[in-house]
Amino acid sequence: MPRKCCIPNCNSNYASAKNSTEKVYVPVFQFPKDKELCEKWKKLIPRKNFIPTEYSAVCIKHFEPACIPTGYVYKDKSENTKIFNYDRPKLKPGSCPTIFSGQPKKLNKVTAPNRKSPDSRRSEILARKEQLNKQIELTKIEADTIKDYESFKTAVSEKVQNFNNSRKTDLQVQIKQDFILIYFFDFDTMRCKFYIKTDVDLTPKIYVNNIQLCINEIQLILLDSNKVNMWSKLEKILDHLLNKDFMVSVESLVEDIMEKIETIKNKVMLEDNSEEKIIRISILCEQLALIFKEQKRYSPRMMMNSYLIYMQSKKCYEALRSNNILTLPHPKYIQQLTASLNVSPGSSLENHHMKLIGSKLKEEFDSSSN
Repeated sequence: MPRKCCIPNCNSNYASAKNSTEKVYVPVFQFPKDKELCEKWKKLIPRKNFIPTEYSAVCIKHFEPACIPTGYVYKDKSENTKIFNYDRPKLKPGSCPTIFSGQPKKLNKVTAPNRKSPDSRRSEILARKEQLNKQIELTKIEADTIKDYESFKTAVSEKVQNFNNSRKTDLQVQIKQDFILIYFFDFDTMRCKFYIKTDVDLTPKIYVNNIQLCINEIQLILLDSNKVNMWSKLEKILDHLLNKDFMVSVESLVEDIMEKIETIKNKVMLEDNSEEKIIRISILCEQLALIFKEQKRYSPRMMMNSYLIYMQSKKCYEALRSNNILTLPHPKYIQQLTASLNVSPGSSLENHHMKLIGSKLKEEFDSSSN
């Protein structure tokens, strides 16, 4: 015989509840063995002077759904979760009957759902917003990233056209097999104002009025990668070059002059093969580079020439330095060289030590050149 519900006006599992030949069983729960919880049940049940027996029970209809879990979660050793349903209903610990149909409303004490504190709700809302912002940011970064040269080549024309529309300019694109050109032609002067040549490895070479910019001028835009690996970087470079106040830096101008001097030197070597001209061009190139360097580093040939001038005439050496005629090593550095050789300024060039140091510096220069 199934246990019957002890709540007034509830006919669960009673013979009078059988409306058909089919028997309908309603799950019931015995009174808890915990004395305090049992007293709570007795106070909640609408029966005066009710004393439950070992056979007394309350059916499932008088409990809120939150009090009756349908199953449990199991985690295996691999942290895989599985959900198993109970064979029969069970009550959560501490649950009490609160639903009494057919009774006065004041006896139906439906427990309000547990609400989180305002602080915890605000924290959850902020966490959801932060997570959403991260997802949006990741999506933007993914859309902005240039994965490789092929993806750059596929989309560059459309990106530059969008840039032209937003900035109201007229940049042109030429796509080659091994590089891509983005350039701006000034029809007023009939000259190419600037162009960006991007190689297969996405390294940009930027030319303004045929002068190549040094990487330091766009270092803040390219950051550590020194590559055009994001569309936003390309836009910033183009904005930078289109700025009316933009001027080529002295460093870029010097590098351009150095390249031209190096071209002249190579041409002299091929056509004239004059060692005297090559040496003079090399000295001119080094002197130009030393003017703009904070930390001076001298070639072996320059050290040899500086040494010979200093040993011939200390006053002449100081005059060349102080009047900014030549950029030469500090006299103290020359003195360090001469200290170990026991040679003083003014010594004759025929001196054995002078010839020795000169030959050593010459050997050092030739070895570094090779």
